Amino acid sequence: MGVSALSPATGELVSDLLEAGSGLELVERGAVEADIGRPVTAGTDILLGVVRGGRLRRFGDAGAGVVEPGDRIVAVRNIAGT
Repeated sequence: MGVSALSPATGELVSDLLEAGSGLELVERGAVEADIGRPVTAGTDILLGVVRGGRLRRFGDAGAGVVEPGDRIVAVRNIAGT
């Protein structure tokens, strides 16, 4: 990976995200009751965005705001040791 030559730590994290089943993992899941009403920036998973009405709203987009019923969450989850 080209990014590894410029930043080995960044390259390591990207590789970790691309390898399913260990360390950090990208997931898409339905919002559960505990998610509803919480800011996109809060919680145990690191939310990268929500899919609402078929449209991806990325972290930091004005339309992301808080998690709503029916949202799908795109997040980074640490599964190391699970």
